[in-house]
Amino acid sequence: MLSVSSEDDALIAGLCETAERIKAKLEDCALEQISPITISVLPNPPFALESCLARYKCEEERIEIAAPEKLRSVLLPDSPYAKIPVEDLFDSLIAHEMAHAFFSQMGCVEDECFADQEFVAYAMQFALLPRESRRKVVDAFPDMGPVDPAEFNPFILYAAPVRFGVRAWSYFSAPGNGCALVQRIVDREESFFAPPL
Repeated sequence: MLSVSSEDDALIAGLCETAERIKAKLEDCALEQISPITISVLPNPPFALESCLARYKCEEERIEIAAPEKLRSVLLPDSPYAKIPVEDLFDSLIAHEMAHAFFSQMGCVEDECFADQEFVAYAMQFALLPRESRRKVVDAFPDMGPVDPAEFNPFILYAAPVRFGVRAWSYFSAPGNGCALVQRIVDREESFFAPPL
Protein backbone atom coordinates (compact mmCIF):
# COMPACT_ATOMS: atom_id res chain seq x y z
CA MET A 1 0.00 0.00 0.00
CA LEU A 2 3.04 2.31 0.38
CA SER A 3 5.94 2.50 -2.05
CA VAL A 4 8.95 4.80 -2.13
CA SER A 5 11.08 6.03 -5.01
CA SER A 6 14.36 7.91 -4.66
CA GLU A 7 17.78 8.16 -6.24
CA ASP A 8 19.19 7.51 -2.76
CA ASP A 9 18.93 3.80 -1.93
CA ALA A 10 19.80 4.37 1.72
CA LEU A 11 17.00 6.90 2.03
CA ILE A 12 14.47 4.43 0.61
CA ALA A 13 14.97 1.88 3.40
CA GLY A 14 14.62 4.45 6.15
CA LEU A 15 11.64 6.14 4.54
CA CYS A 16 9.79 2.85 4.18
CA GLU A 17 10.09 2.33 7.94
CA THR A 18 9.14 5.95 8.63
CA ALA A 19 6.06 5.76 6.38
CA GLU A 20 4.85 2.58 8.10
CA ARG A 21 5.31 4.20 11.52
CA ILE A 22 3.43 7.31 10.41
CA LYS A 23 0.66 5.21 8.90
CA ALA A 24 0.11 3.48 12.24
CA LYS A 25 -0.05 6.83 14.07
CA LEU A 26 -2.52 8.24 11.54
CA GLU A 27 -4.72 5.17 11.87
CA ASP A 28 -4.70 5.69 15.65
CA CYS A 29 -6.08 9.16 14.90
CA ALA A 30 -9.03 8.08 12.67
CA LEU A 31 -7.22 8.47 9.31
CA GLU A 32 -7.25 5.36 7.15
CA GLN A 33 -5.46 4.51 3.93
CA ILE A 34 -7.86 3.26 1.25
CA SER A 35 -5.63 2.80 -1.81
CA PRO A 36 -1.90 2.57 -2.62
CA ILE A 37 0.29 5.67 -2.37
CA THR A 38 3.74 6.32 -3.81
CA ILE A 39 6.20 8.62 -2.04
CA SER A 40 8.68 10.18 -4.47
CA VAL A 41 11.79 11.90 -3.11
CA LEU A 42 12.97 14.43 -5.67
CA PRO A 43 16.48 15.91 -5.61
CA ASN A 44 15.45 19.14 -7.34
CA PRO A 45 11.65 19.43 -7.60
CA PRO A 46 10.29 22.45 -9.50
CA PHE A 47 7.93 23.33 -6.62
CA ALA A 48 10.60 23.48 -3.91
CA LEU A 49 10.29 26.76 -2.05
CA GLU A 50 10.05 27.39 1.67
CA SER A 51 6.28 27.75 1.17
CA CYS A 52 6.03 24.40 -0.66
CA LEU A 53 8.41 21.70 0.50
CA ALA A 54 6.19 18.74 -0.37
CA ARG A 55 2.83 18.06 -2.01
CA TYR A 56 0.21 15.36 -2.46
CA LYS A 57 -1.04 14.83 -6.03
CA CYS A 58 -4.41 13.20 -5.47
CA GLU A 59 -5.02 12.32 -9.13
CA GLU A 60 -1.83 10.23 -9.10
CA GLU A 61 -2.00 9.07 -5.45
CA ARG A 62 1.55 10.38 -5.16
CA ILE A 63 3.40 12.34 -2.49
CA GLU A 64 6.31 14.37 -3.82
CA ILE A 65 8.86 15.75 -1.39
CA ALA A 66 12.15 17.58 -1.79
CA ALA A 67 15.17 15.51 -0.79
CA PRO A 68 16.66 16.42 2.62
CA GLU A 69 19.61 18.29 1.13
CA LYS A 70 17.22 20.34 -1.02
CA LEU A 71 15.03 21.12 2.00
CA ARG A 72 18.07 22.50 3.78
CA SER A 73 18.98 24.71 0.83
CA VAL A 74 15.57 26.36 0.42
CA LEU A 75 14.88 27.19 4.07
CA LEU A 76 15.40 30.85 4.90
CA PRO A 77 17.82 31.51 7.79
CA ASP A 78 15.05 32.92 9.99
CA SER A 79 12.60 30.09 9.28
CA PRO A 80 11.44 28.23 12.40
CA TYR A 81 12.05 25.03 10.44
CA ALA A 82 15.73 25.98 10.08
CA LYS A 83 16.05 25.57 13.87
CA ILE A 84 15.47 21.80 13.76
CA PRO A 85 17.32 18.83 12.21
CA VAL A 86 16.42 18.48 8.55
CA GLU A 87 15.68 14.79 9.15
CA ASP A 88 12.95 15.73 11.63
CA LEU A 89 11.47 18.24 9.20
CA PHE A 90 11.57 15.70 6.36
CA ASP A 91 9.70 13.05 8.38
CA SER A 92 7.15 15.59 9.60
CA LEU A 93 6.42 16.67 6.03
CA ILE A 94 5.83 13.04 5.09
CA ALA A 95 3.32 12.85 7.97
CA HIS A 96 1.64 16.05 6.72
CA GLU A 97 1.23 14.76 3.17
CA MET A 98 0.17 11.26 4.26
CA ALA A 99 -2.55 12.87 6.39
CA HIS A 100 -3.71 14.78 3.30
CA ALA A 101 -3.67 11.58 1.27
CA PHE A 102 -5.58 9.47 3.78
CA PHE A 103 -8.17 12.18 4.46
CA SER A 104 -8.66 12.72 0.73
CA GLN A 105 -9.09 8.98 0.14
CA MET A 106 -11.73 8.91 2.86
CA GLY A 107 -13.87 11.31 0.85
CA CYS A 108 -12.85 14.75 2.06
CA VAL A 109 -13.42 16.87 -1.06
CA GLU A 110 -10.80 19.61 -0.79
CA ASP A 111 -13.04 22.45 -2.01
CA GLU A 112 -15.52 21.66 0.75
CA CYS A 113 -13.12 20.87 3.56
CA PHE A 114 -9.91 22.69 2.67
CA ALA A 115 -9.53 24.13 6.16
CA ASP A 116 -10.28 20.74 7.72
CA GLN A 117 -7.65 19.01 5.56
CA GLU A 118 -4.98 21.58 6.33
CA PHE A 119 -5.79 21.62 10.04
CA VAL A 120 -5.54 17.83 10.27
CA ALA A 121 -2.39 17.68 8.13
CA TYR A 122 -0.59 20.27 10.24
CA ALA A 123 -1.81 18.76 13.50
CA MET A 124 -0.39 15.39 12.43
CA GLN A 125 2.85 16.99 11.22
CA PHE A 126 3.46 18.62 14.59
CA ALA A 127 2.20 15.63 16.59
CA LEU A 128 4.80 13.45 14.88
CA LEU A 129 7.69 15.89 15.31
CA PRO A 130 10.10 14.87 18.08
CA ARG A 131 9.30 16.81 21.23
CA GLU A 132 12.44 18.99 21.22
CA SER A 133 12.08 19.92 17.56
CA ARG A 134 8.41 20.73 18.04
CA ARG A 135 9.25 22.95 21.01
CA LYS A 136 11.76 24.93 18.95
CA VAL A 137 9.23 25.61 16.18
CA VAL A 138 6.41 26.45 18.59
CA ASP A 139 8.69 28.76 20.62
CA ALA A 140 9.26 30.84 17.48
CA PHE A 141 5.70 32.15 17.95
CA PRO A 142 5.47 33.38 21.56
CA ASP A 143 2.55 35.18 23.15
CA MET A 144 -0.07 34.41 20.52
CA GLY A 145 -2.86 33.91 23.04
CA PRO A 146 -5.83 31.52 22.82
CA VAL A 147 -6.61 29.92 19.47
CA ASP A 148 -9.67 31.14 17.59
CA PRO A 149 -10.89 28.37 15.23
CA ALA A 150 -11.62 31.10 12.65
CA GLU A 151 -7.83 31.28 12.19
CA PHE A 152 -7.95 28.04 10.22
CA ASN A 153 -8.63 29.69 6.89
CA PRO A 154 -6.84 29.95 3.52
CA PHE A 155 -5.66 33.53 4.10
CA ILE A 156 -3.63 32.67 7.19
CA LEU A 157 -2.49 29.38 5.69
CA TYR A 158 -0.96 31.06 2.63
CA ALA A 159 0.30 34.15 4.45
CA ALA A 160 1.94 32.30 7.35
CA PRO A 161 1.89 28.50 6.90
CA VAL A 162 4.20 27.67 9.83
CA ARG A 163 2.14 29.91 12.12
CA PHE A 164 -0.98 28.08 10.88
CA GLY A 165 0.72 24.81 11.78
CA VAL A 166 1.69 25.96 15.25
CA ARG A 167 -1.86 27.17 15.90
CA ALA A 168 -3.27 23.88 14.59
CA TRP A 169 -0.99 21.98 16.98
CA SER A 170 -2.03 24.22 19.87
CA TYR A 171 -5.72 23.64 19.19
CA PHE A 172 -5.23 19.92 18.55
CA SER A 173 -3.34 19.47 21.82
CA ALA A 174 -5.93 21.31 23.94
CA PRO A 175 -7.93 19.22 26.42
CA GLY A 176 -10.83 17.40 24.77
CA ASN A 177 -9.37 17.70 21.29
CA GLY A 178 -6.52 15.52 20.00
CA CYS A 179 -7.48 12.45 18.02
CA ALA A 180 -11.06 12.78 19.29
CA LEU A 181 -11.28 16.09 17.41
CA VAL A 182 -9.84 14.50 14.26
CA GLN A 183 -12.45 11.75 14.56
CA ARG A 184 -15.21 14.37 14.78
CA ILE A 185 -13.82 16.13 11.70
CA VAL A 186 -13.58 12.86 9.77
CA ASP A 187 -17.16 12.03 10.77
CA ARG A 188 -18.27 15.53 9.60
CA GLU A 189 -19.50 16.35 13.10
CA GLU A 190 -17.13 19.33 13.33
CA SER A 191 -15.64 21.53 10.62
CA PHE A 192 -13.66 24.72 10.11
CA PHE A 193 -15.30 25.28 6.73
CA ALA A 194 -16.67 28.77 6.25
CA PRO A 195 -18.73 29.28 3.09
CA PRO A 196 -17.77 32.34 1.03
CA LEU A 197 -19.71 35.52 1.78
